[in-house]
Amino acid sequence: MVTINTSTVAQENSERNRYKFYGLSIVTENDFFYPPGNNDDNYTGHFKFEFLIDDNKIENSYYSLYLNALAYTPPREAFLVREVVEEFRPYSSILEVGLMKTLWYGDGSDQFFKNNISYSGDISIGLFGDDLVGRGQNFIHTYITVKSDSVLGWPNQIGDPGKLSVNLRLSSIKQIANFEPITLAAKVDLNAGLFMNYLEIGSIIGNVPLSGIHHTVSIRALIREKRKFKIYMETYPSLRFVFQNSALTGYPFNDNSPYTISPKDINRVIPNISHMWVLQIPYKRNSYLDNTRYANLVYKINYRGKEFSLGEPYHMYGTLSLQLFW
Repeated sequence: MVTINTSTVAQENSERNRYKFYGLSIVTENDFFYPPGNNDDNYTGHFKFEFLIDDNKIENSYYSLYLNALAYTPPREAFLVREVVEEFRPYSSILEVGLMKTLWYGDGSDQFFKNNISYSGDISIGLFGDDLVGRGQNFIHTYITVKSDSVLGWPNQIGDPGKLSVNLRLSSIKQIANFEPITLAAKVDLNAGLFMNYLEIGSIIGNVPLSGIHHTVSIRALIREKRKFKIYMETYPSLRFVFQNSALTGYPFNDNSPYTISPKDINRVIPNISHMWVLQIPYKRNSYLDNTRYANLVYKINYRGKEFSLGEPYHMYGTLSLQLFW
C-alpha cells in the first residue's frame, strides 16, 4: 500500500505557485542617450517591448514574448539628402516579433554566478526593410525631439519595401570565477538567419546578479528577498565574428537595394564593449506572499568597433531601459 501525503504535495505546489513572477521590459537605444562630448554622428535607433512569464513547470525558467524594432542610418549630415549617399553606411531596419525561452542551472546561489550557467534560445520573424521603422523615426523627430531633422533617405534603405526576416538566437552565460562582490562570467551568443549571422564571445565583469533581465540568476529568489535600493555595475567586452550582415551587404536573396556595402569591405572581427549601471527599486511589499515587487532602471553606454572599410573607427550610443517584475 502506497500512502501519498496530499497535504505535503499541496504545500509544495502552493510554494511553487506563490512565487510565480511576471515581468515587463521597455528598452530604447539611441545616440540621444550618449554622454556629453561624444562627436559620433552615426545613428542607431532601437526599441524593444518585452513581456516575461515564469515557467511554472520548470524551476528557474521563463518565457519572453517581444516586439523589436531596430534602425541604422548614415550620419546626420545625410538626413536631408533624398539621393543615395555612397560614402556612408546604407539605411537599414528590421521589425520583428519573437519568443524566447531561458533556463538557469546552479548550486543554489541566488546572488552571484557561483557554478551557475544559463541558456537562452529565441526565434523571431518579421520584416527587413519595411518603411514603418523609418516612419517611426520621423514621427519622433517631428513630435518628440522637435529640433531634429526629418530623415529623407529611408526610401533608399536595404530591402525596401520589405522582405521576410527569420532569425534564430542562442546564448549561454557561465560563471568562471567569483570574488564577492565581483563576479566574472563568460558569455557566448550565436545569431543565425536572414538578418545577421555572427558569433560573439565576451566576458562579464561586475556585481550584477541580475544584469538586465537575461543574466538569469533565480528571479523568483530575488522577488522573495526583502530588498532595498541597490546599485549594480557591469562591464562587458566582447569580440563579434561576422559571417553575414544584411544591414550592410543586402538581403541574401534577390536583393535590389540601390546601395549596399560589398561583402569584401566588411570587417569580419569587430570589438565591442559596454558599461552598464542598474538601479534596483523595490516598489511594493506583499507581506502575505512574503515577496517584493521591484523595478530595474538601467543605463548602458555601448561602443561598437569599425564595421566596414569606410565606417568610423567606432560607434557610440546609449541604452535606457525600465524593467518591472511582479
